[in-house]
Amino acid sequence: MDQDKKQFLKRVKPLLEQEFGTSSEENGVVRVIARDLGFFAGNAIIEVNWVSYRQGAADPHPVLQFNCTLAKDIEDKEIPTMKEGLWELNKITLFGHYGFFKPLRQIYHCYRIPVNLREPDAMLAEITYILGQLKKQLNTFLDYVLMLAEGSETISLGEYMIGTNADQIIDEALSEMNTLFPNDRDQAQ
Repeated sequence: MDQDKKQFLKRVKPLLEQEFGTSSEENGVVRVIARDLGFFAGNAIIEVNWVSYRQGAADPHPVLQFNCTLAKDIEDKEIPTMKEGLWELNKITLFGHYGFFKPLRQIYHCYRIPVNLREPDAMLAEITYILGQLKKQLNTFLDYVLMLAEGSETISLGEYMIGTNADQIIDEALSEMNTLFPNDRDQAQ
């Protein structure tokens, strides 16, 4: 990993800790156990690292990955229903995506962002925003993901959203995004 990436990751670490708690770093991966997420105070393992897409070539905008392990040891009988639930959840997810990593039988959430290392302060401001949104998203949907993992989906995603005010949280996030990142149509008005 080149020096610019190492320095940038060192600057991301305190931002991650501000949102989720004490972290550790090993082999270029910053890891934190985010505790007390959701209504039932669940935990998630969040790992931040660089992802390389270009073998042997320098990336003009390297990609920083935020990978969250949300549930593990998913039983075979739960996989079809769990995948269906994750598919529905991904339809409304504002940042990243939810998925199932079969080799380790884990449900995860992943978000990736290309980083312009020539503009580190601007990128760190964006990452601060993203980490706040990630925390809101995990607080909002971790319980639903855990229900899917345990095969105890007794309510639909729609019912879950109404019962937990998740629909309002998504609306607030969309409004905030539109303020921070207005599109061309909004600017023309």
